[in-house]
Amino acid sequence: MSKKISENFETARTWLETRGGMAEWIFIYGDIDGAMGAESAGALNKLKSEYPSMVIQAWNRDRFWEEIYIHAPIDTLKHRFGSDVSRQDIIRLRVPEILNVLSSLQTRLLRHSPAVGGIPDMLKLDFNDFDRFTRDDIATGRLRTDLVEDIFAKSENIDKGQEIAESFRAKYQELAAQMMDPDTIYAELLKFCSISEAAKPVERAAIFTVLAYFFDRCDIFKNPPESLTV
Repeated sequence: MSKKISENFETARTWLETRGGMAEWIFIYGDIDGAMGAESAGALNKLKSEYPSMVIQAWNRDRFWEEIYIHAPIDTLKHRFGSDVSRQDIIRLRVPEILNVLSSLQTRLLRHSPAVGGIPDMLKLDFNDFDRFTRDDIATGRLRTDLVEDIFAKSENIDKGQEIAESFRAKYQELAAQMMDPDTIYAELLKFCSISEAAKPVERAAIFTVLAYFFDRCDIFKNPPESLTV
């Protein structure tokens, strides 16, 4: 990596030398643990000392995606990576989209036996060790959980919500037993809710909303200690 830092920097600097010069250079690397070795850090610091007027940085994978998430316009993200769920998609939700997700979930009851669990506190979003992206997904999904509440309140089957909650608990326990981290479990639960692999944004918005509803109302993910809820 240290060799790559030196060579890539010099290639960029040389190419830009006759094109106005290089004011900033960022080395992006994809180590899973986000760590940079001593030799690589040394190569980066050497460049900083040789070119003190230039902004020289190194971003790991998480920092790279964070910058894209914060600064890239939503239309650009959709163009590059395909449509995803926005706050507007959630706000525009109507009852039929929610019903489609709930009906799909009911078919999973036969494959996931009920698991006993209590009602969690709303502080659990802060208590669980999610990354910022999962936290934002859940927070966005919460914008229209009133639709889910209304469906269950008007349902002729008064046990419908509890049955689906039990299915969620069983699926969560299955995933947690595989020692998955909370963000991976959340991603797997999104798949568990999915009607199809090629879901449209409005369908995914409904999935986000349903999962946010059951995140708050059934025993999935860690619950905060009682001392935090008082």
